[in-house]
Amino acid sequence: LNEIIIDYNNKLINVLGERDKDGILVGLPDFIDRLAILNGSIISKINKNGIKKLKLNIMAIQQVLRNILNKAEDVDFSYSISYYDLFAKGQNSLLEGIKENKNLFNINENKVMLRLMYSEEHHKGRSSSINQRYVALLGLLEKAYK
Repeated sequence: LNEIIIDYNNKLINVLGERDKDGILVGLPDFIDRLAILNGSIISKINKNGIKKLKLNIMAIQQVLRNILNKAEDVDFSYSISYYDLFAKGQNSLLEGIKENKNLFNINENKVMLRLMYSEEHHKGRSSSINQRYVALLGLLEKAYK
């Protein structure tokens, strides 16, 4: 993806010039930041190492965009990075954040995060007790949003 972004940046500079190129890329950093969260729903199984790699990839894309845009300060992926930080904090922290109105994410994003937190255990075959705990936490999550 980094190579693609750099390649398109070079093409835009050749066609439009350095000054006008940023007009085409307006909103791209915010779009990618949101997309990183939305695509969490297509991840079937992930663990702590996978989350670390995912966050490194998000930070790498952020750095590439900061290098090609004239306003580097407009590139901030802290929203998606903080979303994946929830994984390491665990389900109790997720629920506490929601109860205290400190959680920045909507109910669907939090449901996806809860599913991701249990995804590795589901795939290991420990489904009955894990399912019960997952369903109970899902109920608490929905209750917290009412």
